[in-house]
Amino acid sequence: MNKPLLPSKLSFIDNLNTWLDQNCDQELDVDTIASAMCMERTSLHRHIKKSKGVAIKAYVAKYRIERIIERYGSNPDECITQLAYAVGFGDYRDFARRCQQLYQCSPKHLLKNQKKKDVA
Repeated sequence: MNKPLLPSKLSFIDNLNTWLDQNCDQELDVDTIASAMCMERTSLHRHIKKSKGVAIKAYVAKYRIERIIERYGSNPDECITQLAYAVGFGDYRDFARRCQQLYQCSPKHLLKNQKKKDVA
């Protein structure tokens, strides 16, 4: 169950990332995230746009892809599709589309290039 975060001295983005760590494997929508962050959806949109320069959905997608890259780095034999499901993408096509939008490449190419960076 999604739990709202208590106010802390952490930055807004740190709080959001902590909450996403705990909930990114679930279906997330803007209202759920805004509620968890104890703010209105318009405030959430403004905060993310101001601090990261992207919409909340793009931020969550990028966050999930970064989790996939981390997990793939520690276990490159794991199926990419399973990784996508494990971090909350509803289907592989959505994951592939987001990779293309955010990184201008396919998931396989993204992870292959990441693996090369880890070796270097």
